[in-house]
Amino acid sequence: MGLQVVNGMHLNIRALVAVVVIANSQQLLNVKTMSQDKITSPHASLSAVHGRVVY
Repeated sequence: MGLQVVNGMHLNIRALVAVVVIANSQQLLNVKTMSQDKITSPHASLSAVHGRVVY
C-alpha cells in the first residue's frame, strides 16, 4: 500500500514537471515575440528566467 502511494506521488510529480516545462516554453515564446515587437517588459523576462531557474 505504501509503495502504491509513492508510485502515485512520483507519477504526479512527473506530470507536474511536464506541465511546468510546457508552460515555461510557452512563456519563453511569448517573451521572444514581445522582444521582437520591442515592447519587452523587464518583469516578463525576469519571470521567464525565474521559471527556468526554479525548474
